Amino acid sequence: MTLRIKQEQGFTLLEMIIVLAIAGLFLSLMLERGPVHSTLASFLQAREALLSTLRTARLDAMTKGAAITVRLDAAHSQLLELSGKIILRKVSLPKEVVLVAPIPLVFQPDGLGTAVSWVLQVGARRLSVSVSPLTGRIVTHDV
Repeated sequence: MTLRIKQEQGFTLLEMIIVLAIAGLFLSLMLERGPVHSTLASFLQAREALLSTLRTARLDAMTKGAAITVRLDAAHSQLLELSGKIILRKVSLPKEVVLVAPIPLVFQPDGLGTAVSWVLQVGARRLSVSVSPLTGRIVTHDV
């Protein structure tokens, strides 16, 4: 009669260390490159931030009964919503966004706004945003 000794199956400590080292190398390569970046996602995010800021400013002007100004703080890449000299809101834009806003937009208590056109650009995508001087409606056009 022959006795067979059952060998345990599994991974050795050396095999586990090698697998963890390889996984660590892959992870460091992924983190070095940064997250996958999409200009379309940045454009859509910036567009939504701009339009929601303008809509909120118009609504604030009508509910508060005071003129509300929206201007670009290019140094910090932010949109500022102001009531006089008081900052009501700051909205940050993604770094790669170029917003050409030559003069601030001012919404009056009746909902009308200054007839000014701003251009939002991310990569090759461009959007023109303006306010109708007759209705105060915010209008967008792909450029």
